[in-house]
Amino acid sequence: MSFATVKNNYKNERLKERETLLNYLLPFTKNKAHFLYGYTFINGTNAGKGVTDYTNNSTITEYDLSNWIWLTLKRSTSTSHEDITVYFQSSNYDPRTDNWLALFDRLSFSFQEDKGKKTNKVMIKTDIDLPFDTAKLKKLLDIMAKEFEEFYK
Repeated sequence: MSFATVKNNYKNERLKERETLLNYLLPFTKNKAHFLYGYTFINGTNAGKGVTDYTNNSTITEYDLSNWIWLTLKRSTSTSHEDITVYFQSSNYDPRTDNWLALFDRLSFSFQEDKGKKTNKVMIKTDIDLPFDTAKLKKLLDIMAKEFEEFYK
């Protein structure tokens, strides 16, 4: 099997994990008692993955960033816009080696609230790795609920 085939298969498996998470979270967005109530998913052909022709505003040669996967939920009110994004890779700084790392298949998430000219954002790392199982999905949701409560105090 060629490297390109393996890379494509890996990307497709990560996209399946994104779909698994979306399907798990969807019922909570309809439950009025849940913190995810009223959120909608940003979904579609190009949603939740990097572009295949990334150039950083023409500062680098074209790079396929489509293996970078995330899932975003949004909710808007008359006074604010809120996003929750779950990332299927996490960045990490190692001060011992002075290196930035990309932890593929390690989940992190962010909450962002835009209120006119004021934006609040927090990034939370987890110890949850892909692939998902029921316990990992529940653990992620529990961590998100706890952090959501802290963020919106």
